[in-house]
Amino acid sequence: MMQGACFEAVDRTLRDIMDNEVEPFGGKVMGFSRDHRQILPVLRNATRAETLKVCFKAPPLWKYLRQVRLIKNMRVKTAPDPDSAAELAEFSDFLLRIGEGRYPVSRDIDESDIFIPKTMCVGTSGCDNASRAGESSDEDSEYEFPNFALLPPIMSVSEHESDDDRCTQNVNALIGAVYPGVEGADLLDEYFVNRAILAPTNASVRRINELVAKRLSRETREYRSNDSLDGPGDQNLFETEFLNSLNFSGMPPHKMVLKVDTPIIMIRNLNSDEELCNGTRLRVVSLREKCIDATIMSGTRRGQRVFIPRIVFLSDDEDKEFPFTLRRKQSPVVPAFAMTINKAQGQSIHNVGIYLESPVFAHGQLYVARSRVTSRKAIKIAIDSRAFDDSGAANAENIVYREIFQ
Repeated sequence: MMQGACFEAVDRTLRDIMDNEVEPFGGKVMGFSRDHRQILPVLRNATRAETLKVCFKAPPLWKYLRQVRLIKNMRVKTAPDPDSAAELAEFSDFLLRIGEGRYPVSRDIDESDIFIPKTMCVGTSGCDNASRAGESSDEDSEYEFPNFALLPPIMSVSEHESDDDRCTQNVNALIGAVYPGVEGADLLDEYFVNRAILAPTNASVRRINELVAKRLSRETREYRSNDSLDGPGDQNLFETEFLNSLNFSGMPPHKMVLKVDTPIIMIRNLNSDEELCNGTRLRVVSLREKCIDATIMSGTRRGQRVFIPRIVFLSDDEDKEFPFTLRRKQSPVVPAFAMTINKAQGQSIHNVGIYLESPVFAHGQLYVARSRVTSRKAIKIAIDSRAFDDSGAANAENIVYREIFQ
């Protein structure tokens, strides 16, 4: 979601162009769309109040707007049969309750935790036959939870296994469900564009991408960035190895290992005319020494072959953790078998896996993760087996700032 300051800037610009300082937007009729259930503007180290303050509802312009609510679900109206329509309507209502914080909360835990029955989760130990078949217990049916598709059950987890082993089992189960047959040859764009695994943190995303890439038997190339200090100063103050080890938000890593057929996603606007923009998903066709040969997997230029060069990134260290600006020359892409929930906002994906080793940490993240698909059957969720209680129920955090709906 854009900050309110962006709309204020448009307002001031139009008032100046139209020489009309009285009417909002210079007297021009403006149309905006919003969904406050989605992720709010991201501010570094901001409090809840500070985040709400920069939303579009806060600026003075909000009082001039007339709100029109969309109440007809066109996907339900165009469903092929009554059963499909009922299923779509149930899934839509489920998403709305998640996004608005109206979903049943977990009992005796925290008010931000929602109660999730075992039948919705995957990668657990001791799954009984009913759960594996997708059947709900009497306790589960009390809440009328959507019956999400299940992953193949994995081996029981030993008390002596490490956290890393436990997490790896969950990840591999999720990968097997979202990317079946990824080891095969001649995978097409349609295979990858319709699949993704979402996770809250970059650390989880990197781990999943590495595990999926290991399953591919393709040509491999390692791309290393050229790192230096930007601007005047002694370039010898910091070792090159130290600069290589740094990772900043919005900047690709120093070492990036890619394979042919790997899905990648742009993290910087490169050429809007060619639809090489932040968030564009592509598939690697060939790995050149100076560039990446790939095809665009979606949009009006779907199937078009493009060449992605290396470009210069400058670090944006708002916290001033380091007394310098890093200059990194690297390709503006990262692997996209998995992506963060924030990055997935705006993407439409047919098959989604949600990995919750770490809980969501911002308003709307759980809603965004689950609303990327159009059917409840297209979601697979992996939660740490230790999150389950004796009754077979799990708890997942769902952060919702209810003030934004007032």
